[in-house]
Amino acid sequence: MMSKLQQFAKLHATHVWIVVHPTKQSQLAGNEPSMYDCSGSAHWFNKCDNGIIVRRPYAKSWAQQKQDDKAKTGCSRQVNLKVDKVRNYYAGKLGEAKLLFSSRTRGFEEAADIVV
Repeated sequence: MMSKLQQFAKLHATHVWIVVHPTKQSQLAGNEPSMYDCSGSAHWFNKCDNGIIVRRPYAKSWAQQKQDDKAKTGCSRQVNLKVDKVRNYYAGKLGEAKLLFSSRTRGFEEAADIVV
């Protein structure tokens, strides 16, 4: 399947995105997710050109966060992005970013640029 998707992308000069969720065991253990936490993990890591992990570190809902505002346990609007694999150097580089959802702009902004 992955080989056919790669052929399709090259033939049509397009980018194919596949969303893969981690296994339940890695979520229950509370570990930082990696490209190897998905079912058939080595296959996904080896075949992809770029691997990006999107993670919401705090599982609290917005309503729970409002009630627990003084606890400072984190913001449910935060999203962590991690570029875990880049096959071709011209396509990007490895790295991490922390973003916050802005209700004003209805988009994401760097965490340092926005007040929680």
